[in-house]
Amino acid sequence: MRAQKILVTNLALALTLVSGYAMADLPYNICTDIPSCQTQAATGNMEAEYNLGLIYDDGINTKADYTQAVQWYQKAATQGLAVAQYRLGLLYYNGNGVTQDKKMAAQLYQQAVAQGSPYASVELGSMYQNGEGGLTQDYQKALTLYQQAATAGDVDGSVDAGIMYKEGYGVTKDFVKAQTYYMQAAVTGDADAAYDLGLLYYDGGSGVPQDLNKAYAWFATADKLTPNDPDTMRLKGEVFALLPPAQQVTAKALADQYMAKYGTSSN
Repeated sequence: MRAQKILVTNLALALTLVSGYAMADLPYNICTDIPSCQTQAATGNMEAEYNLGLIYDDGINTKADYTQAVQWYQKAATQGLAVAQYRLGLLYYNGNGVTQDKKMAAQLYQQAVAQGSPYASVELGSMYQNGEGGLTQDYQKALTLYQQAATAGDVDGSVDAGIMYKEGYGVTKDFVKAQTYYMQAAVTGDADAAYDLGLLYYDGGSGVPQDLNKAYAWFATADKLTPNDPDTMRLKGEVFALLPPAQQVTAKALADQYMAKYGTSSN
């Protein structure tokens, strides 16, 4: 599972990125700094409590303090705020600010999933896939959760569902379905999806024929999105070396098209 990628310094932007689809209608802009959020939180406002948790969790205009983040997320999570349940689950899963407790993380993710959080769906799916936190390994439940997240527009959910179909985890291998899920993420400029599409076309099979031109183009796109990644660079060069000179020209032209269309992240 890919690590959470929220690197922001502006609280308003952070709230938009983290709250996402699940809680986008809540007034997170009620406060933008510690004093104003504390004033609102003192009245029991769960959005202000969440804001404080996020400020301390991500170290937004202050030093990161996971213990404080846990306290404030807990207050908001207890009131039923899904995004707070999700973020608190991450802290318990990783042991940041609390003793690591994956069972508690799973419980918090389940609470958030029940409210439609795609982020929590991905994390809970990963726990089912790996049999963590007291959960029995269950590929079918993992896939269902990834699909729920993908349907909600979460790129990690799309990539993870694609991997399940490509590798045949709990399902019959189906490269066509894997391709569909990867593309859902790739169109947003997701580097992992571009890389996985490169592998898909490099390997070929299960309804998707090998296509070295497309494999090279997707690896080139992934390389643009995450420059200097050793695996991407190696595979990009490996595929290119397999192409005859005339086909190299065609592959480069296709790569230029893909990089122009999919080579900028919108996540």
